[in-house]
Amino acid sequence: MILVTTINGEEMYLNEDLIETMRVTPDTVLFLTNGKRVVVKNSPDDVLNRIKAFRRDVFQGALFIEKK
Repeated sequence: MILVTTINGEEMYLNEDLIETMRVTPDTVLFLTNGKRVVVKNSPDDVLNRIKAFRRDVFQGALFIEKK
């Protein structure tokens, strides 16, 4: 999940797998696969960077194999 800030200043964690499309109107609008949309203060580049960082952390954790 990624942390985003809604247009009214509320911080929320969003499941990045639910983001279907992203548009700038001039606000950043995230259209989700469940039909909802979220307007955020974050720039599109910021949202993408947060998704990349989250997935990098997940995959690095998956690659860690504890040796016994």
